[in-house]
Amino acid sequence: MIEDVEGETPRLEGDVRPTQFFYVCERGGGIVGWALGAERGEDAGYVAVDRIIVHPDHRRCGVARALVERVLADHSGIEVLMAAWDPELVPFYESLGFRELEDGTMSKPPPH
Repeated sequence: MIEDVEGETPRLEGDVRPTQFFYVCERGGGIVGWALGAERGEDAGYVAVDRIIVHPDHRRCGVARALVERVLADHSGIEVLMAAWDPELVPFYESLGFRELEDGTMSKPPPH
């Protein structure tokens, strides 16, 4: 189950950007993953996913895929950007339709 916690503004130490979405993935009554990010400026026309975190015991079980798919579904009309902090994750994001930009950012443009 993925839930959008509206009205909540999660803050991470050192995080100074406002969060416009925060999704939580639960299994067995506990949180096993979450994603947060924001649309960047009215004129920017893109969504930046700032964090996707999955509990180590639940990795490779579809949690991150479900979170990314929820972000893509809720923001289908604009470009979605995310940093692939771990180069080993690039194939995962590519399997979801992202492409790697020169600076290492992963981009999924809106459908035409």
